[in-house]
Amino acid sequence: MSKVKKRILCDYETSGTNHLFDQPLSFCAKVFDENGKEIDSIKTNCRMEKSRLPSPIALSINKYPLQNLLQAQSLRDMMAEINLFFIKHTPATIIAHNASFDFNFAHSHYFQSLVTDDWYQWKHNNHLICSLELLRAIYLFREKLDSIKIPSSRFGFPLFGLEAVSQENGIFYQSHEAEGDVNSLKDLYGLMINEAPEIVSLAQSCANKNEAKRIINDSMFFCASVGTGPYFKARTLVPLALNKRGNAVICVDISKVNSHQLNTLTPWDIYLQWKNNNGKDRCIFMIPLNKGKLFFTPEYYKFCIDSDFDISRQELFDRAKQIRKNQYIKRAAHDAWAHIENIYGVGDGSLESSIYADGFCTPAEHNFIYQFNNTEWKDKWGLVEANKALASNSRIIRLSKKIIFEQDQSLIPNHLIDDYRNHLHNKLFNLEADIDVPYMNLPMVLKELEDLKSDASQQEKVKELKDYFEDISQGLVHA
Repeated sequence: MSKVKKRILCDYETSGTNHLFDQPLSFCAKVFDENGKEIDSIKTNCRMEKSRLPSPIALSINKYPLQNLLQAQSLRDMMAEINLFFIKHTPATIIAHNASFDFNFAHSHYFQSLVTDDWYQWKHNNHLICSLELLRAIYLFREKLDSIKIPSSRFGFPLFGLEAVSQENGIFYQSHEAEGDVNSLKDLYGLMINEAPEIVSLAQSCANKNEAKRIINDSMFFCASVGTGPYFKARTLVPLALNKRGNAVICVDISKVNSHQLNTLTPWDIYLQWKNNNGKDRCIFMIPLNKGKLFFTPEYYKFCIDSDFDISRQELFDRAKQIRKNQYIKRAAHDAWAHIENIYGVGDGSLESSIYADGFCTPAEHNFIYQFNNTEWKDKWGLVEANKALASNSRIIRLSKKIIFEQDQSLIPNHLIDDYRNHLHNKLFNLEADIDVPYMNLPMVLKELEDLKSDASQQEKVKELKDYFEDISQGLVHA
């Protein structure tokens, strides 16, 4: 990777929290050169697709104008604009607060909008840093904080959300609005550089998955921030088994157990410790390698030891050495991955999740996406129908038809438009539908509106949202 000099600070505001079934609504990014001077920016937004419903709670938080939901440019056009912006500024260090959220929406909707075949652009020739994980690491791996103040919850646990930390440090921009959050992040990232430049530099290194693996594998043990709430702490960890994709590793906290004690753990025990994700005496952890986590070398071990449980560095090295030799626990951890992957898999069979289930873009898909993007709109439906390289029910062909429906229905035969509208109406507006689905439907909308009614400050917003949902329901039926 070439030397990265530019930094891109960015933020998505979205219609909900599920990156597969919700969508981006607005995006802002600012580019800074190596001297910290702003050299470029983008601020853009889009309308809501006809095939989705927004979350009322999300709209009450980000205050996205309802007029824009109906009249702004299409999602595809916005994603194309964003794609060109990142092409222009690659290579760069991309920084976002809770970066996995923004990255998930970026790659999912590059895929769903077919504006590029480089769905994972943010990690191709770029570094991606999560400022939330960076802040957590600074909090745990510094003796004391001089430049940054970290607020606490009413239960006394540290808070790392962008809005809470910004306010605690006198940074006041409009929160949950893309440009306001980018401005807040700029000021907060500057405080982090002043507070702990060596940890910021480590975040840059750990953004490279191979470098993260090197730290984990070359050290007898490593240190990392793990957990949330009462279980948030720095831990001394030894890797046991990588998953098939090589982007997560099952580890053991060697301050909690020795090698002999691990010999009673079965693969199912390991899976249950991962699934339950809490407990003071828990010793097994699943650590992602691609979500902005920072990995520290053994000399940081003192930050990981509880005051009521003293253990020497030598004892930690001895435990790590024995555990690395323990073939039983390594096999058990390897088999535990099978439980995790069998139960959770890589998709739910939906078109949206096929980005994972069907893997990276194939050469045939690449060729079709290129043709699709270089064909005039009036000829796109003909291109799809004439296609011979991809199956008619393949993910890319299905997405291309959906895109044409969203962009220009006049290009589609009338009977197909009627069929798809009926499908959407039954999927989105059926009052008898189950609310236990991954996408937003009318029963879920009504439940969220009812929840919002309990907040007196949201009464006017609730009325506006009710009118909006009624209008789009009628529009879908009578269009």
